[in-house]
Amino acid sequence: MDMISHESSDTTISPIDALQPGDVVTFDNMDQLVAFEDYIVAVVKPDFDPDKWASRMPLKSHFVIPDFRGSMQNIELTALEDPIQAYKTTSERGYKGRFGAKLSTEKEELFGPHFRGFAFMANAVSSGIGTVGQIRAEMYYYPVTLPTHTVVATRDGQEGPFLWPTSKKLSSKHSLSGIGRVILPAIYDRSRFTAVDERSRHIAFTVLRYNIAHPFGGMHE
Repeated sequence: MDMISHESSDTTISPIDALQPGDVVTFDNMDQLVAFEDYIVAVVKPDFDPDKWASRMPLKSHFVIPDFRGSMQNIELTALEDPIQAYKTTSERGYKGRFGAKLSTEKEELFGPHFRGFAFMANAVSSGIGTVGQIRAEMYYYPVTLPTHTVVATRDGQEGPFLWPTSKKLSSKHSLSGIGRVILPAIYDRSRFTAVDERSRHIAFTVLRYNIAHPFGGMHE
Protein backbone atom coordinates (compact mmCIF):
# COMPACT_ATOMS: atom_id res chain seq x y z
CA MET A 1 0.00 0.00 0.00
CA ASP A 2 1.32 3.41 -0.94
CA MET A 3 1.91 6.12 1.60
CA ILE A 4 1.91 9.83 0.91
CA SER A 5 5.22 11.29 1.95
CA HIS A 6 7.08 14.55 1.54
CA GLU A 7 10.54 15.13 2.92
CA SER A 8 11.50 18.57 4.15
CA SER A 9 13.93 19.78 6.75
CA ASP A 10 11.82 22.78 7.74
CA THR A 11 8.15 22.07 7.10
CA THR A 12 5.68 19.22 7.14
CA ILE A 13 3.36 19.03 4.14
CA SER A 14 -0.18 17.85 4.74
CA PRO A 15 -0.89 14.47 3.13
CA ILE A 16 -3.81 16.21 1.43
CA ASP A 17 -1.47 18.72 -0.21
CA ALA A 18 0.83 15.85 -1.16
CA LEU A 19 -1.86 14.25 -3.31
CA GLN A 20 -0.82 14.41 -6.96
CA PRO A 21 -3.15 14.63 -10.00
CA GLY A 22 -4.38 11.16 -10.80
CA ASP A 23 -3.87 9.81 -7.27
CA VAL A 24 -6.80 7.67 -6.17
CA VAL A 25 -8.06 7.62 -2.58
CA THR A 26 -10.14 4.54 -1.78
CA PHE A 27 -12.89 4.37 0.87
CA ASP A 28 -14.63 1.51 2.62
CA ASN A 29 -17.84 3.49 3.10
CA MET A 30 -19.44 6.94 2.93
CA ASP A 31 -18.62 7.69 6.57
CA GLN A 32 -14.94 7.70 5.63
CA LEU A 33 -15.69 10.09 2.79
CA VAL A 34 -17.38 12.48 5.24
CA ALA A 35 -14.22 12.46 7.37
CA PHE A 36 -12.13 13.09 4.25
CA GLU A 37 -14.15 16.25 3.60
CA ASP A 38 -13.08 17.59 6.99
CA TYR A 39 -9.43 17.10 6.09
CA ILE A 40 -9.91 18.84 2.75
CA VAL A 41 -11.55 21.87 4.35
CA ALA A 42 -8.77 22.15 6.93
CA VAL A 43 -6.32 22.57 4.04
CA VAL A 44 -8.51 24.84 1.91
CA LYS A 45 -9.41 27.17 4.79
CA PRO A 46 -7.41 26.45 7.96
CA ASP A 47 -9.40 28.99 10.01
CA PHE A 48 -12.81 27.49 9.14
CA ASP A 49 -15.54 27.34 11.78
CA PRO A 50 -16.05 23.64 12.67
CA ASP A 51 -19.55 24.23 14.07
CA LYS A 52 -20.81 25.98 10.94
CA TRP A 53 -19.12 23.45 8.71
CA ALA A 54 -20.81 20.63 10.64
CA SER A 55 -24.21 22.10 9.71
CA ARG A 56 -23.61 21.54 5.98
CA MET A 57 -25.94 19.46 3.87
CA PRO A 58 -25.21 15.77 4.58
CA LEU A 59 -22.94 14.23 1.98
CA LYS A 60 -25.26 11.30 1.37
CA SER A 61 -28.01 13.71 0.32
CA HIS A 62 -25.94 14.60 -2.74
CA PHE A 63 -25.98 10.98 -3.89
CA VAL A 64 -29.69 10.21 -3.84
CA ILE A 65 -30.43 8.38 -7.11
CA PRO A 66 -34.15 8.24 -8.03
CA ASP A 67 -33.87 4.86 -9.78
CA PHE A 68 -31.56 3.22 -7.27
CA ARG A 69 -32.18 2.02 -3.71
CA GLY A 70 -29.06 -0.01 -3.04
CA SER A 71 -25.65 0.89 -1.58
CA MET A 72 -22.44 2.35 -2.92
CA GLN A 73 -19.30 0.25 -2.72
CA ASN A 74 -15.72 0.47 -3.98
CA ILE A 75 -15.77 4.24 -3.49
CA GLU A 76 -12.88 6.10 -5.12
CA LEU A 77 -11.87 9.74 -5.43
CA THR A 78 -9.37 10.71 -8.11
CA ALA A 79 -7.50 13.99 -7.61
CA LEU A 80 -8.08 16.28 -10.59
CA GLU A 81 -5.12 17.77 -12.42
CA ASP A 82 -6.46 21.34 -12.70
CA PRO A 83 -9.54 21.64 -10.44
CA ILE A 84 -10.39 25.25 -11.22
CA GLN A 85 -10.36 24.58 -14.97
CA ALA A 86 -12.38 21.40 -14.50
CA TYR A 87 -14.93 23.36 -12.48
CA LYS A 88 -15.25 25.93 -15.26
CA THR A 89 -15.95 23.27 -17.90
CA THR A 90 -18.42 20.96 -16.17
CA SER A 91 -21.03 21.45 -18.91
CA GLU A 92 -18.63 19.91 -21.40
CA ARG A 93 -18.85 16.64 -19.46
CA GLY A 94 -22.63 16.43 -19.50
CA TYR A 95 -23.50 18.20 -16.25
CA LYS A 96 -26.53 20.44 -16.49
CA GLY A 97 -27.42 23.31 -14.21
CA ARG A 98 -25.79 26.45 -12.90
CA PHE A 99 -22.38 25.08 -12.17
CA GLY A 100 -18.99 26.35 -13.13
CA ALA A 101 -17.93 29.98 -13.24
CA LYS A 102 -16.59 32.65 -15.54
CA LEU A 103 -13.46 33.89 -13.81
CA SER A 104 -11.05 36.63 -14.67
CA THR A 105 -7.42 35.73 -15.22
CA GLU A 106 -6.60 37.47 -11.96
CA LYS A 107 -9.05 35.36 -9.96
CA GLU A 108 -7.90 32.15 -11.62
CA GLU A 109 -4.34 32.92 -10.60
CA LEU A 110 -5.39 33.82 -7.05
CA PHE A 111 -7.82 30.99 -6.35
CA GLY A 112 -6.34 28.25 -8.53
CA PRO A 113 -3.75 27.05 -5.96
CA HIS A 114 -6.45 26.84 -3.29
CA PHE A 115 -8.97 24.83 -5.32
CA ARG A 116 -9.33 21.12 -4.60
CA GLY A 117 -11.27 18.88 -6.94
CA PHE A 118 -12.01 15.17 -7.21
CA ALA A 119 -13.76 12.78 -9.54
CA PHE A 120 -16.07 10.51 -7.52
CA MET A 121 -16.75 6.96 -8.63
CA ALA A 122 -18.50 4.06 -6.90
CA ASN A 123 -20.23 0.81 -7.78
CA ALA A 124 -23.98 0.73 -7.36
CA VAL A 125 -24.78 -2.52 -5.58
CA SER A 126 -28.23 -4.03 -5.17
CA SER A 127 -28.91 -6.58 -2.44
CA GLY A 128 -29.22 -10.09 -3.83
CA ILE A 129 -28.14 -9.00 -7.30
CA GLY A 130 -24.71 -7.43 -6.97
CA THR A 131 -23.25 -4.58 -8.99
CA VAL A 132 -25.93 -3.07 -11.22
CA GLY A 133 -24.26 0.14 -12.34
CA GLN A 134 -21.79 2.88 -11.59
CA ILE A 135 -22.25 6.24 -9.88
CA ARG A 136 -20.06 9.19 -10.87
CA ALA A 137 -19.85 12.79 -9.73
CA GLU A 138 -17.40 15.64 -9.22
CA MET A 139 -16.57 17.38 -5.93
CA TYR A 140 -14.97 20.80 -5.49
CA TYR A 141 -13.78 22.78 -2.46
CA TYR A 142 -12.35 26.30 -2.28
CA PRO A 143 -12.12 29.36 -0.01
CA VAL A 144 -14.74 31.99 -0.85
CA THR A 145 -12.40 34.88 -0.09
CA LEU A 146 -8.65 35.41 -0.11
CA PRO A 147 -6.70 38.29 1.46
CA THR A 148 -4.94 40.38 -1.16
CA HIS A 149 -3.52 43.85 -1.54
CA THR A 150 -4.40 46.57 -4.00
CA VAL A 151 -2.03 49.38 -4.88
CA VAL A 152 -3.69 52.81 -4.60
CA ALA A 153 -2.35 56.12 -5.83
CA THR A 154 -3.06 58.29 -2.78
CA ARG A 155 -4.07 57.95 0.83
CA ASP A 156 -4.80 60.68 3.35
CA GLY A 157 -3.67 63.26 0.86
CA GLN A 158 -0.26 61.69 0.40
CA GLU A 159 1.11 60.38 -2.87
CA GLY A 160 1.38 56.61 -3.18
CA PRO A 161 1.76 53.91 -4.04
CA PHE A 162 0.56 52.20 -0.89
CA LEU A 163 -0.42 48.61 -0.15
CA TRP A 164 -4.04 48.71 0.85
CA PRO A 165 -5.50 45.53 2.38
CA THR A 166 -8.56 44.18 0.58
CA SER A 167 -10.02 40.76 -0.11
CA LYS A 168 -10.90 38.94 -3.30
CA LYS A 169 -14.19 37.07 -3.44
CA LEU A 170 -14.93 34.17 -5.73
CA SER A 171 -18.52 33.07 -5.15
CA SER A 172 -20.70 32.48 -2.12
CA LYS A 173 -23.46 30.69 -4.02
CA HIS A 174 -22.40 27.30 -2.67
CA SER A 175 -20.56 28.49 0.41
CA LEU A 176 -20.81 27.66 4.07
CA SER A 177 -18.71 29.49 6.63
CA GLY A 178 -16.48 30.90 3.90
CA ILE A 179 -15.95 27.51 2.25
CA GLY A 180 -17.12 26.81 -1.28
CA ARG A 181 -18.41 23.26 -1.56
CA VAL A 182 -19.83 22.11 -4.88
CA ILE A 183 -20.89 18.53 -5.51
CA LEU A 184 -22.24 18.03 -8.98
CA PRO A 185 -25.37 15.90 -9.44
CA ALA A 186 -24.50 12.22 -9.34
CA ILE A 187 -24.79 10.31 -12.61
CA TYR A 188 -26.10 6.75 -12.38
CA ASP A 189 -25.04 4.67 -15.37
CA ARG A 190 -26.20 1.09 -15.81
CA SER A 191 -24.43 0.48 -19.10
CA ARG A 192 -20.99 2.09 -18.97
CA PHE A 193 -18.32 1.28 -16.40
CA THR A 194 -15.34 3.60 -16.19
CA ALA A 195 -12.17 2.25 -14.64
CA VAL A 196 -9.40 4.35 -13.14
CA ASP A 197 -5.96 4.09 -14.67
CA GLU A 198 -4.27 1.01 -13.22
CA ARG A 199 -1.01 2.97 -13.16
CA SER A 200 -2.50 5.51 -10.75
CA ARG A 201 -1.27 5.52 -7.18
CA HIS A 202 -3.95 4.14 -4.86
CA ILE A 203 -4.05 5.30 -1.23
CA ALA A 204 -6.50 3.76 1.24
CA PHE A 205 -8.26 6.38 3.35
CA THR A 206 -7.18 4.53 6.50
CA VAL A 207 -3.53 5.07 5.50
CA LEU A 208 -4.17 8.71 4.63
CA ARG A 209 -5.89 9.29 7.97
CA TYR A 210 -3.02 7.66 9.88
CA ASN A 211 -0.45 9.89 8.23
CA ILE A 212 -2.48 13.02 8.96
CA ALA A 213 -2.70 12.01 12.62
CA HIS A 214 1.01 11.05 12.80
CA PRO A 215 2.90 13.61 10.67
CA PHE A 216 6.21 12.68 12.28
CA GLY A 217 5.57 8.98 12.60
CA GLY A 218 7.59 7.86 9.61
CA MET A 219 6.44 5.56 6.84
CA HIS A 220 3.19 3.71 7.37
CA GLU A 221 1.81 1.17 4.93
